[in-house]
Amino acid sequence: MFAEVEFENEGGVLCSAERNGPHDSSDESRDNMTAGVVRMHRPGEVGFSCVAGTADDVESIHDARLMNGDSWLGNECHCVRCETVRVSTQLAKLRRRSSKKAMVVVLLDLDNYGFNQFRSVPTNVPANGGFDLIEHMYVWCFFGSCFSRYHGEFPSAESVCRSIPREGTDTKFKQSVGRRPSVWQRLVSEGRCHFTPCGGQRQGADGVILQIARAMTHMPVIVLSGDREMLQKVCVKRRLVGKKAKREVVERDSPGNVDIINVLEHGKRFLPVWRELESKIRCVACQ
Repeated sequence: MFAEVEFENEGGVLCSAERNGPHDSSDESRDNMTAGVVRMHRPGEVGFSCVAGTADDVESIHDARLMNGDSWLGNECHCVRCETVRVSTQLAKLRRRSSKKAMVVVLLDLDNYGFNQFRSVPTNVPANGGFDLIEHMYVWCFFGSCFSRYHGEFPSAESVCRSIPREGTDTKFKQSVGRRPSVWQRLVSEGRCHFTPCGGQRQGADGVILQIARAMTHMPVIVLSGDREMLQKVCVKRRLVGKKAKREVVERDSPGNVDIINVLEHGKRFLPVWRELESKIRCVACQ
């Protein structure tokens, strides 16, 4: 058996990962973390779940009633705890490559924004050492089982990098496409994104996003969504723990705030959302 790590101690998992760094072997990184201290759940073990957000994710089990179709079935555990370990491993790699750059974790609600919008190419191109937004962000994506009903597929590193097929476009337009990578293409190529499948219950992804947003007090987080109800819950929780969060900022000498971006305020348009995201992350990076 392995040393069980509750999600409330997720900050400790992340900090430990950053101190020790990930293993080089991909097989070992899936099964072990920090020299065998943390191991992923395996099929048949208590705690194994094909999706995040099943039951309470503390003692969740493989339950077919919480799934929607055979496409969810697999041998990898996606409970919140195991997903946190995976993200912590990737964040540790990024910090080892660029330890001097501030990092912001963006919790992206893919059920209502981002899958198509992030296939766009940012208009501003950093030059001569200018501010590069993507170098300061890590995008943790969440989606429910109904995602494929609207998009025809589940999000993955492969699917998000494909260009959106356009009809009736002329030759000049086609030639202009692909000169610079899209947001997704950069995020995937640089290891700056992760996709977490969530339960098939109503608002399954929202509950997982809330759980993670409330627990990640050790680094700056931005929740990017168009779900007003969920964003309101994030704000309420942030106000309730405001004083405690400020104490932690002083003690740890690192930002621990959670910010939000409501994409509905920008009509879900890519450029206005991207500009607000850049503004918020730039503020963190310049602190």
